[in-house]
Amino acid sequence: MEKRGKKGQVAVFVIVGILIFVAIAILFFIKTGDKKTQDLEIDSIKSYIDSCVESVSREGVYLIAMQGGYFEVPNPKEEYSYIEIPIYWDTKKDYFPDKEVVEEEIMKYIQLALPICLDEFKDFEDSGFSFEIGNLDGSATFKKDVMKIKLNYPISVKKGDATVILEDFSTDVYSDLNKGYEISRLIIEEHKKKGNNFLLGYITNLAYENGIKFETMNFNDNEVLITLILDEEEIHFIYSFIIKYGDGE
Repeated sequence: MEKRGKKGQVAVFVIVGILIFVAIAILFFIKTGDKKTQDLEIDSIKSYIDSCVESVSREGVYLIAMQGGYFEVPNPKEEYSYIEIPIYWDTKKDYFPDKEVVEEEIMKYIQLALPICLDEFKDFEDSGFSFEIGNLDGSATFKKDVMKIKLNYPISVKKGDATVILEDFSTDVYSDLNKGYEISRLIIEEHKKKGNNFLLGYITNLAYENGIKFETMNFNDNEVLITLILDEEEIHFIYSFIIKYGDGE
């Protein structure tokens, strides 16, 4: 009887041990599953930020090309439709921007537009996430056919006791911004040599040599809006600026 009782106790201990093991295993798999789910959600958040960085950067490059290299267009300028166009040449004065200025203008646009794009974080907040967003800094750098965007934007993502910090983002915007800038620079350089004359022949030859089209429109009798049409896609990539002439000089 005593041996049978001991065997029964051992059997109970074995069963209890199995139950404890199963419980621990279930907790482990639940925690592992939660971590995997959270990892997937963090990946979705990172992808969402990346898509905002890419779309906002591209929008900025297109807008700044239309506005002659500027987001905030300085004087002298003219309003046309819903945008502002800089005057690059005013009689004998050159207002053509340096490349560093254009790079800074692209960053101005990104710094304004990116936080607006990320307003949709509220969709993730419904899933229990919270966000702390730091200061946005970075650079836009001209290359031959690409604008390289690098951003430092600390975004703290929290869910429960877990915190992940996402902060370094980048994208490359391929466009004809540099081409438009360089053709415009050549036009202004030629005006410095030839003075106060509209250089239609020179601009026509320059457009032909570079495989682009251009359009002109008169403003106020002595101003000409020049629009360089740099591609023929559904949404034209254009670079615009104004040449201003004196009264018969």
